Amino acid sequence: MTGRPAAYLWLSAVLPLSAETYTFYVGPGTPAQRVEEKTALVQQADPAAQCTQHLLKAKNTSLEDAEAAAQAIRHGALQPPCVVISDAAGAYAALPLDKLDAQSLAKAREAAASPTRKQEQAERDFNADCYLLFARLSLQEQTPERVRANVQECRRLMDAAGQKPQAWQELGLRALYPLLMLEYTQGYRANGAHTPETEAKLLEAIAALEAVRDLDPESPSGKKAHEERERLRMARRQARQAE
Repeated sequence: MTGRPAAYLWLSAVLPLSAETYTFYVGPGTPAQRVEEKTALVQQADPAAQCTQHLLKAKNTSLEDAEAAAQAIRHGALQPPCVVISDAAGAYAALPLDKLDAQSLAKAREAAASPTRKQEQAERDFNADCYLLFARLSLQEQTPERVRANVQECRRLMDAAGQKPQAWQELGLRALYPLLMLEYTQGYRANGAHTPETEAKLLEAIAALEAVRDLDPESPSGKKAHEERERLRMARRQARQAE
């Protein structure tokens, strides 16, 4: 008998030693002692495990903050403080810190063989990519080069949305439409006048807005798209009357 804690002896019987990574996602108010205790529990159970810790900010003030939050989304760490268990194939389980014990660890390890694991990871990656796109729109200066890159990324995500009409509408309303309108505005300022190119860009933006509206007019995004379309209609009418 080595004198190791009983928790180690029990866990060693149900959790094979491995090269799993346990990532502790914590918030600003998470007690350090609490994290240390849970880290010790994991390391007692699996001396080969790698334990890391990531502090998530309450509010993103930089793109680096948003990228850290997006990584948490990819890992399924939606309610920190929690611990995410990963292997060579990626993250496969997330446990709230207050439920991290011998039994929950044993149960979580079973998720590595889940038949829906790849599908769940793809869904988390999609959500993280959407999160990052919206973060770039709010945290970065939208130069013409960035606008073009964000339009391309937005269209990729809309294609990936597949059978998720609400996500498709939100991307179209919150990202694609304002980005196309920004391209229109930037083109107008660069030329100092309305040109056939800026008119084409404006019509492209309007088409994107109408597509959101028409996909589901009764959804929140559909209703907002309808209101915005009417606002544009009135603005263009007033502009023509002023000419």
